Order: sequence, then structure tokens, then C-alpha cells
Amino acid sequence: MKEKALRTKMILSILLISIIITGTLFFVPGEARGALADTSWPSYRCGAQNTGFSDRETGGHEGELRWTFQADRSIYSSPSIDENENIYFGSVDEKLYSVSHDGNLNWAFKANGRIGSSVAIDQNGVLYFGSDGGNFYALTTSGGLLWNYSVGDSIRSSPVIGSEGTVYFGSRDGHIYALSPEGELLWREKLGPSISSSPALDEHGNIYIGSNTDMFEEGPTFWALDPQGNILWNSSQTGAVVSSPAIDHENRIYAGSRDGNLYVMESDGNILWEFETNGSLLSSPGICPDGDIYITSMDGRIYSLDRDGRLRWYHETDGYMNGSPSLSSDGFVHFGSSDGNFYSITSEGELHSVYEIGAEVISSPAIGYDGTIYIGAVDGILYAFGEYDEKIPDSPANIRLEYESDYVNVSWNFDGEPDELTKFNIYRTVEDGDEQTFSVDPHKRYYHDSDVEKNTTYQYRVTSVNEFGESPPGETASIFIEPEESEKSPVMEKFGFGIILLFGVIMGMTIFTIYLSKKRASSSELEKIKETDRISLICPFCSERVNHSKSPSDGVRCPRCKNYILPGIR
Repeated sequence: MKEKALRTKMILSILLISIIITGTLFFVPGEARGALADTSWPSYRCGAQNTGFSDRETGGHEGELRWTFQADRSIYSSPSIDENENIYFGSVDEKLYSVSHDGNLNWAFKANGRIGSSVAIDQNGVLYFGSDGGNFYALTTSGGLLWNYSVGDSIRSSPVIGSEGTVYFGSRDGHIYALSPEGELLWREKLGPSISSSPALDEHGNIYIGSNTDMFEEGPTFWALDPQGNILWNSSQTGAVVSSPAIDHENRIYAGSRDGNLYVMESDGNILWEFETNGSLLSSPGICPDGDIYITSMDGRIYSLDRDGRLRWYHETDGYMNGSPSLSSDGFVHFGSSDGNFYSITSEGELHSVYEIGAEVISSPAIGYDGTIYIGAVDGILYAFGEYDEKIPDSPANIRLEYESDYVNVSWNFDGEPDELTKFNIYRTVEDGDEQTFSVDPHKRYYHDSDVEKNTTYQYRVTSVNEFGESPPGETASIFIEPEESEKSPVMEKFGFGIILLFGVIMGMTIFTIYLSKKRASSSELEKIKETDRISLICPFCSERVNHSKSPSDGVRCPRCKNYILPGIR
């Protein structure tokens, strides 16, 4: 019995130890519901530390364009990427777009204002972003609204997600907000007149963010808070900070300022060093694991510094830069400029490739799993660059429009072979901004658009599509459909004969009524004339009154005495 009891105790002890070990082995701290997704580029600047560094390689291609996607208006937001390589970005047209990795639209969500904020994606695939309308949104990856939270002013700050799922972002009302994954306010703290900076988190979950200052007042412009919203420290030495700070693996904080300086601070706020440029720093620095730092400035230069702030090299563009650089693991630096170009430079400062977009670039690049680089521009186009064996087709050219009585004939030229294509896409925009897309067989070079109305202006763009993607949109052609000179109103077209008949009846009755009234007037006048043409005579024989005409030739016989009375006899 003792041996059996001892065996039972041993088994129970082993089970208890197993449970404890198993629980210990399978409990992973820091991965509570809602933490930042593990994707190629899950948020603005590719992570909670905002370093802009990707572990993917992008080298080997010469800035080849894989595909483009056209939004309705300019793109200031920077792209984010989910686990299925879908790309998310906002636009001035107040829409958040979801585009597949091959450039096709998945869906678009209409917000209540322009979207300059970038998306942060949590581990459950929830998308978080803000709008100029003052709303902060949580969506599913299929575009469904989970909830929204309203603040006092526009939200340009891009959110960051803590390990417990808490979402942090700033607003131009001067507050930093902390929301739960369910959209409940956990806390908020007033830091300055306005906040455009996006927060960064260190390894302990502490939050670092910049703020603006009043025009005529001085005050703190950089802040450190703990996860509960308590202010750890602030600094008034950095100048206004509208860019987003970055944090390296040693917990050093990097912040660019409107005063043109890059400030590097320890986690307690002590400034280690600063580097001066010739223009404001509105962008966020890029930081490599080896300590090299890359900053883009409004002076039109990109600078490379070592970890101690010494200049390694700089490259000058023909425009200013307020988009941030993105870094690949094989030593390439990617960024855009207001000169309309997208640049790739090696870590040693050699120009690798330049692609002429032709429109100002405000957005910062995102790097996908396969090394594809995505970036938006103010022309409303999302561009995808990458290395591949085949290329997207050329754009159709010489778009011609002609109105043929009841349809618009859209025709174009294309130099390639039809068998190389899958279709042509025709994009039609009406003057109110509504856009529709039509597709035709690749062997055709025309499209008949019969869904048109007169007295309306239409714009058309044509693209060619193959298995690798869609061509850039190319030229735009416009046509105004004139109304006909004698064009009937819709009422006349439907009721014209009846209206004319009714009008005729009314006019006839009116004329007949006038005729009758005139006839009656003539008869009455005649009676009056007859009455006035007769006189009364007194018979001289019997004194009887006799009515008699004024005509001198007439005579009358007295009805009483039967004597004949002449007019002159009274």
C-alpha cells in the first residue's frame, strides 16, 4: 500500500511539474492580443522603433516599374503591408485603399477627411489610422469598420501599437491618445499646441513623441512618457519636432527638428550630439543595425552619418525632401524628392538608380517581402518598383475621342503584340469626379461608350494589362458632348402632341368667345341705332301718339283713326 501511495505521489508530482514547465514554455510575454503584426512592413517606418529598416533585400534592379495604381487624388500617406502582401495607404480623396501585391484594388474605405496618417496593423489583422476629420478608425482587412474614435482635431500622426495591444497616436489638438484594441480611451495627455509627430516605443514600452510650439511662446517640444501616460521627462532644447523619432538597439533616441538639426538623446533625455543641416527636418531618420544613420532634409540633400554624428557623405537632389528614407538589408537607401524622382543609393553614397515619376513625392517607401518597393506621389499614383524577368506593357498612345450620335468612340494606338496582353482598361471620369472602368479584348483598339449624356464633359485614360501588371495611365483625353440646337425638353418629348392639341383647343375657344361677345355687342348697338332712328308723332286728327321713322319719305297711318300722317305734320 505504501509503495502504491508513493507511486501515486510521484505521478502527481510529475504531472504538476509538467504542467508548470508546459505553462512556462508556452507563455510568451509581449505577444498579447493586438501587438504589431509580423509582416514585411506593418506600420509607418516598419516597426514600433521607427527605424525604417527592412530585413529584405532590394538590390539588383535598376528602378524598374512593376505596376502602378491610380487613386482619385494625391497620396501623402506612406504604405503599410499585411501578411498577404496587401498594401494599405490613404489619400487626399478621403479614402483608405487596399491594393493587392500585383496592383489590383481590393477595396476602398471612405473616411470623414483627408488621410495623411499611415496604417498600423496588429497581430489580428486590424488596421488603425487617423484622418483630418478628427476620427481614428479600426478596420478589418476586408475593409469593414470595427469602430472609430473622435478627437478634437485632425490626425496626421501615424499610430504605433504596444505589446499589450494599446494604440498610441497624436492629434493636432495637442494631445497624445492611448486607446484599447476595442476603441476605449485609456488615457490622453496634453503635450503642446499641436502634434504631427508619430510616436516611437522603446524596449520597455516607453513612448517618445515630438510636438509643435506656439509662434510667440517657448516650451517643451519633445516628450517621454511611460505606458500609463505619466510624463518621464521633456525637452525644450530640440526646437519644434513634427517628424517622428527613431530608436536604435541601444535605446538612443533620434529626432529631427524644424531648426534643421538632428538631435540624438539618451533614454533619460540627455543630448549626446546634434548634426546641423541647411533646412528643416520634417522627415524621420533611417537607422541601420550597424549604427549608420540617414536623414533627408528640406535643403534637398540626403545625409549619411556614423553613430557618433560624423558626416560620411551626402547626395543632393533638385528638390526638397520631407519624405523619409527606407533601408534594405543589402545596403540600399530608397527615397523620393519634390523634384519628381525616386532614388536608390548605396550605403556608400553611390547613385544606383533614378526613376522619373514626374510628380512631387511626399510619401515614404515601404519594402515588401520580395523586395518590391512601394511609394505614393502627389499625382495620386502608387508606384511599385522591383526586379523581375518580364516587364509590364507599355502605355497605349494617341488616344482619340469622337462622338457618334449616341456614343463616344474611344480609340488608341498600341505598338506591342495583342497576344502579350490580357486586356485594355479604359478609365472614364465625369466632371463630378465619378470614375468608371471598362475593359476590352487585347485585339481591339477601340471602345464604344454608349452610357453618355449630352451637355457633359468626359475624360478618358487607357492602360494595357498583361500577366505582370498594368501599364502607367499615360495621356488623358477629354470630350464635351454638345446639346442639340433644337433639343426638346423631356416634358415636350413625352407630352408634346397633347400639349399642342390642348393649346389649340384653348385658343379656339378664346377666339370663339371673343367673336360671340363682339356679335352681341353689334346687335345691341343696332337696336340702339334703330331706337334712335325713330321719332314719336301726334296724330293731328285724333291726338294718338304714333312712332315714326326719321326718313322724310316715310309716312305712317294712325292706328286709331286710320288717317295717313306725313312726317312733316305734327
